[in-house]
Amino acid sequence: MHDSSERRLCRECRHTYAKVIRALPAQVVIVRQIAYKQVRLTHLGHTPSRGVPPMPLNTRALKLIDRIHAQCCVVLGQVDSRYARLPLMPALRILGENVKRVPQLPAAVYDLREWRAIERDYEALTTPDEIKHPIGVCPKCNAPAAAHTWDKTYTCNHCGCSSIVADMVSEAKKALKNNRGGLGTSPKKVEKNRGHIYKPSCRA
Repeated sequence: MHDSSERRLCRECRHTYAKVIRALPAQVVIVRQIAYKQVRLTHLGHTPSRGVPPMPLNTRALKLIDRIHAQCCVVLGQVDSRYARLPLMPALRILGENVKRVPQLPAAVYDLREWRAIERDYEALTTPDEIKHPIGVCPKCNAPAAAHTWDKTYTCNHCGCSSIVADMVSEAKKALKNNRGGLGTSPKKVEKNRGHIYKPSCRA
């Protein structure tokens, strides 16, 4: 529980909190589509009748749904204890109905901090891989690695090895420095080949 003497949100933060609440239903729909997508589309854009195995559940998306549900229950429990055990979709509906009241709760500072962390995870889940930047190679299988700017850990898609992004970037910089140093000593200065200078002969 949070002490009621904690500072309240400023006007701008209350406005941000309200925007987060209003965006939640649409975000949950998208995360659910990612989590429970059980078919693979063919190049024609339709579901094949047979011959293609179903895709596995996206556990990362499932965990994010559980996290959103848990945070909804925490926030609504401050409004009314009866709301603390609601299913996700009714909880989102009641949260939207109390969009003006929720940002004024005593624990809103802590709640907004958690909602922002959830929002970052949502962005990481829905951001295409093309926006990721290279961070080096996997320390176990040497596969090329890429991550978002906000990622702290990296899990290899090939071997499943987990590593800290900062350590991988540091190792990549060291390897690059060593490779540059291993190319040999500094190149020698090449003297200019002045060649033959043509001097026209003077004729009388």
